[in-house]
Amino acid sequence: MLDEDLQRSQDDAESMAPIHAARLLGDLRVEAAIPALLATLLKMEPGYILWDAALFALEAIGAPVLEPALALVPDAAAEQRSYLADVLSRLSVRDPRILTLLQGELRRDPMHGAMYLGHYGDPAALPDLLAAFDALPLDSSGGLFANQALVELHATIEDCGGVLTPAQQAKHLAATAPQRKFREELLGLTTGQPTSSLPAPARAKDRPGRNDPCWCGSGRKYKKCHLGHEPG
Repeated sequence: MLDEDLQRSQDDAESMAPIHAARLLGDLRVEAAIPALLATLLKMEPGYILWDAALFALEAIGAPVLEPALALVPDAAAEQRSYLADVLSRLSVRDPRILTLLQGELRRDPMHGAMYLGHYGDPAALPDLLAAFDALPLDSSGGLFANQALVELHATIEDCGGVLTPAQQAKHLAATAPQRKFREELLGLTTGQPTSSLPAPARAKDRPGRNDPCWCGSGRKYKKCHLGHEPG
């Protein structure tokens, strides 16, 4: 899996070898593979299939990853620390050191920090999440993903059992207005219906929880499938 020649290979059969190895190690819960999987994660970046394979393998191995991953945090660069936070948030382990790391990531990068705290699912993070939601300015540029951090914060707050104030709800509605408008326009083009007659967008409370099976039938958890790819 750590063979750099294989990782760089342009041959489909060869380049898939490290990916298959990572997936197999995760399926078998091979604890001896934890250092190699962490090393792979830290020297690559999201977007590569092997990076995802290493992440999900570490998630599958679970609690034994805790101490090896935490040991790498002090010397990790900012991006690497974010990758380790992603791993640690998925282990289904409650540990104050994880929460401290995730709170730090929330301050550094509200969108990814909220995602990691969503994976972690600890209501103890609610004060930090609500403060981050209030502190984040509303982007009025009209871009579809201009306020994605606010969307992610809102979802994580709800998943952790929090409730937005009326002012916060209004901010969330303003943040997601471009997405709702785009959805209505797209449906109008594909159905020929005037946008005024289109059904209202699905409300967040009608959607699955992060850890529930995704509505699309993929068999994956909602947070790993369509979460973040739908209008708010």
